[in-house]
Amino acid sequence: MFVLAFGSFVSTTSMRIAEPLLADIATQFNTTVVDAASLITSFALAYGLFQLVHGPLGDRFGKLRVICVAVFLAAAASVACATSGSLKELTIYRFMSGMTIGAVIPLSLAFVGDNIAFTNRQQVMGKFIAGGLLGGIFGSLVGGLSGQYFGWRMSFLITASGFLLIGLLLLPRALKETHRAAGQLGMFGNMRALLKLRTVHVICAVVAIEGWLFYGAFSYMGAYLRHEHLLEYAVVGVVLAGFGCGGLLYSASVRQLVQRFGIVRMVVAGGVLMLLAFFGMSVSATWPVAFVLMFVLGLGFNLMHNTLQTQASEMAPDSRGSAIAIFAFSLFFGQAIGVVVDGQIVEWLGYRAMLLITGVCLMVLAAGFAWFLSQRTGATTG
Repeated sequence: MFVLAFGSFVSTTSMRIAEPLLADIATQFNTTVVDAASLITSFALAYGLFQLVHGPLGDRFGKLRVICVAVFLAAAASVACATSGSLKELTIYRFMSGMTIGAVIPLSLAFVGDNIAFTNRQQVMGKFIAGGLLGGIFGSLVGGLSGQYFGWRMSFLITASGFLLIGLLLLPRALKETHRAAGQLGMFGNMRALLKLRTVHVICAVVAIEGWLFYGAFSYMGAYLRHEHLLEYAVVGVVLAGFGCGGLLYSASVRQLVQRFGIVRMVVAGGVLMLLAFFGMSVSATWPVAFVLMFVLGLGFNLMHNTLQTQASEMAPDSRGSAIAIFAFSLFFGQAIGVVVDGQIVEWLGYRAMLLITGVCLMVLAAGFAWFLSQRTGATTG
């Protein structure tokens, strides 16, 4: 579990490392921030699409084995990113990064689901995601500091080293992992069967919209801070790291939150906090205030998203890898669309309008998801 949490850390570092660097990359390749955001779109699209491959492979050959192969390939893709000579090359290599990195967190969550009872799973997942949250903090800081002092290429070399280390640590256990036959439906047949379930429809629709709204807006947060408030890259990284700090507070208190409030009220609270944070970011003028707002945003997002993750882990206990894969596909497909749509909103209406629209829509989404949970037996007890 420690190695998997470390894998989550490095994966999220790689995922978040590009956001503080968009302005720097755009300047180096003589293009706009919106055009440079193709890096994020390509990564998210590959991350989502290849869930449809990673999940069935994990169910068939073993989740740890698939993760191990993926991180070695991710290390190679990260090195390729660092050597890119054009925005087009970098976009292609980020697609390859998303394609490989996408196996790590979803299959790790499926591994947790296979080994932890549902009654304790949200608490355990809340602890597990601490690795990803630390990765978000580290990714923002490394991206900002690299842009300020070393150049954006160093960021990708750092993540390449991390992936290589994970692969070496995981290899002995992965080689011993047992795997099972594909079953009557075949390796991909289970995924087709899952798509017929109403619960899968609802949870995947919610997470797709969440990815569209939240990550679409978050992708431009670093550029917004740079453009509107003229912050240095290192300071932008510090501000964005506040998001991960808020998530760490959630991770440390998840057991108490579930027991005291239940998941329905947690989701509603998450929507309220995200609305307040996005509204505050649209009017904030100083970086310390922006850091606090990012902290609030991190707490609010995880109140909702970790609940979604836990519900997804029980959609299909016999095909958990495939179920989590569909869930992750939906999330990152939504993100890929959101980056494009929010880029257009920024060009038409500006950053501040985009942030306000996002906050309101996330509040509405949280209210709808909370209502769905309240209709399910036992939901209010957590």
